[in-house]
Amino acid sequence: MKPLFSIIIPVYNRRHMVAATIRSALAAASELPPGTCEIIAIDDGSTDDSIETLRSFEPAVRVIQQANQGCGAAKNTGARAATGNYILTLDSDDALLPGALPLVASLIARTTTPTTSPALIAGRGITFADDAELSTLLGTPAPQSAAAGMQCEQFNCLWASNAQGFASIPSATFIRTDAYLACDGSGPHRNNATDQHLWMGIGHVASYVRIDEPPLCALRRGHESMVSSQERTTLGWLYVAQREAAGNYGAPRWAPQRRRYIARCVRLFLSQPHRGGPRGPAFRLFLAVLPWLSSSRKFGFILRWPLQRLFTPSVPAKPAQASAS
Repeated sequence: MKPLFSIIIPVYNRRHMVAATIRSALAAASELPPGTCEIIAIDDGSTDDSIETLRSFEPAVRVIQQANQGCGAAKNTGARAATGNYILTLDSDDALLPGALPLVASLIARTTTPTTSPALIAGRGITFADDAELSTLLGTPAPQSAAAGMQCEQFNCLWASNAQGFASIPSATFIRTDAYLACDGSGPHRNNATDQHLWMGIGHVASYVRIDEPPLCALRRGHESMVSSQERTTLGWLYVAQREAAGNYGAPRWAPQRRRYIARCVRLFLSQPHRGGPRGPAFRLFLAVLPWLSSSRKFGFILRWPLQRLFTPSVPAKPAQASAS
C-alpha cells in the first residue's frame, strides 16, 4: 500500500535533539494503520554523531546520507525518495503532537474529490522551552473529539486566501508530493528562505486548507537555527525576489499577492535589529523589493530603513557552510 504521508527530517549537527524529533514522528505514525506513514531522515553532511543517532532508528526510519548541501537540498533529497502522497518536512528540533496525523488524514479524506485533493495543508504550532516541557506535550493524548472540533478553512489556493494566517511553519505544513516536485521544491540554492521559495511556486495550485485549531507541532523556543544567519537569509530572500521579478514563478494572475507577501516578509526581516545583516546584500534586497513596498504604501519604512541601516554596524558574516534544520 502506498503511504499517505512521508515525513522528511533534514538533519545537520543535531545529535542531541533529533532523537526526540524522530520519537515524536514514530509515535504519530503509530496512531495510523500500518503502512500509512513513512519516515525519511536526511543527514546533510553532519560533523557530529548525528548519523549514528539516525542509524539507531533503522529500519523504522529510512536514513539517507549526503554531503553538506544545505537545508533546501536535504528536503529535496527526501522528497525525491518519498513514496507517500503527502510530504511533511519536520525540522530536526521540532516534534509532531499526538493526534496530528490522524487529524490531517481525516481532513484529506473529507476534502478529496474524484478530481482533486488539497495541494497544501497548513497548520500552526505551539512552542516549548526544554525537553521537560516537550515530554509533557508529547505525553498528553489528543482528545477523542479532536477531529470533530477541528477549525479549518478551505480556499481555491494559497493566494486566493491572500495568505491570511499563513505563518509558513514547515513542521506543520503538509504538501502533496506531486505538487512539491513539480514546482522545484525548496530550490537549489544553499541560502535560507527555501520554504518561502516553495510557497511562491506552489501557492497557485489548488487547493489550500488552513487549520487554525488544534496545533499540529511543537516548536523549540529560543534555539539558534538557520535563520540566525542573517546574510544567508538576506540572500535567500533576494533569490526569491529576483525570481518573482523575472516571472519565474508563473501564474501571473497571482503575482500581486506573491509580491505583497514578499514585501511584507522582507520588511519584517529588515526591521529586526540586525537590519538584514551585511550592508551590501541588505541594500540589494531592499532595492529588489522597493517597487512592491511602494505599491503597499510603506513609505515610512522606505524613508527610514536606509538611514537606519547606514548607521547600524554590520554583523560579521557566518561561515559559508549551510545547515539542515
